Amino acid sequence: MTADRNVKEGLGEEPPHSEEPTPHLYGSQWGGNLNRATIGAEGEGLLPIFRLEAVGRAFSAPFADSLATSLAASNLAIPSLEASATVASATAVPRAITPTTATTPTRTPTPAPAPPTTQTALHPLNLEIWPQERVGLIGSSGAGKSTLLSLLNGSLAPSSGTLYVLGQNLAQLRPCQRRRLQRRIGTVYQQHHLVGRLAVVHNVNGGRLGEWSWAKAAWSLVWPQEVSRVTAALDRVGLATKLYERTDRLSGGEQQRVALARILVQDPVVMIADEPVSSLDPARSREILQFLVDLVENQGKTLVISLHDVELARTYCTRLIGLRQGQLWFDRPVEEVTTAMIEALYAY
Repeated sequence: MTADRNVKEGLGEEPPHSEEPTPHLYGSQWGGNLNRATIGAEGEGLLPIFRLEAVGRAFSAPFADSLATSLAASNLAIPSLEASATVASATAVPRAITPTTATTPTRTPTPAPAPPTTQTALHPLNLEIWPQERVGLIGSSGAGKSTLLSLLNGSLAPSSGTLYVLGQNLAQLRPCQRRRLQRRIGTVYQQHHLVGRLAVVHNVNGGRLGEWSWAKAAWSLVWPQEVSRVTAALDRVGLATKLYERTDRLSGGEQQRVALARILVQDPVVMIADEPVSSLDPARSREILQFLVDLVENQGKTLVISLHDVELARTYCTRLIGLRQGQLWFDRPVEEVTTAMIEALYAY
């Protein structure tokens, strides 16, 4: 397996475990295309956005498989239809009762149920992602890309290892602290996660719900709040005239841009995108990816994106991470990823 960028020179001490990450460590004050190699002496205190130490994820086997295993282990026999019919016909005809000698029933000890099996979706790996990097995850379906992204945004907990997000150990955070941290992570999903019956303004304001009180969120459904902020975000994605349009009346590409506008109003430190252009035509795909790249370069964001199209990943990312069957296959700057490495990644 190709060696990866698991260890970086100049890494400081263990990230501090404060209530909130220090804002300047992840802000846009540094400017330019930031990564560990280009920070220099001025940015020696910079912490990685994500730091994974032997982080892995395993899932339990499907319930049906576990049930079948338990039934087999317990030696439970299910009567067949023929046996049921024989019993029914025998009970339907009255017959004399023949006295029998009472016998003591014997009991066969029931074996203990078999332990549930697990399936490894992501083998333990070490990884660091730094501010303003554009990291592309590539690999075939089922390689573990979506699992890794779900670990990074906190929607899944690792089965092993330690995961630091913005300097915080997720396992040591209380639920309220975890939610506060997740507000700084914006996720663009393949299915958009929009409410079709609501107007566009309400779906875009979904990016603000983490900052609003319950009362303000409820009132916004009656009287939309922060309309100027929403309008500015929609204008950046070319949908300023769709403010009060029902979302389900928009095209697929327009709905994707609504999801991007939601990210804009959320204003996260890091953006995670799971196959955001898989349902779009090539021209629209390049437009969306260029939009994400502009956010990284102009606003100091960090981008972690999974893509099936390797050429798009080469064009719009500065670093590629290859995953194969849940294992880290390679982790290299784009210019160091060769055709042979790509072929080996997707080989059967």
